[in-house]
Amino acid sequence: MLKEAELDLEKYKIDTDASTKITVAQINAYRGSENMDQDMNGIPDPIEIGK
Repeated sequence: MLKEAELDLEKYKIDTDASTKITVAQINAYRGSENMDQDMNGIPDPIEIGK
């Protein structure tokens, strides 16, 4: 049971790290670009792509 909990924790850490990296990439893609909302829905396109 302890080993299973350790594996679950490791999976959580990996998932969280991946999610953080995706968010950082989205922020970096948005920086420096003036018009990143080409469909004019109020949500920057890199954020929409990430979802």
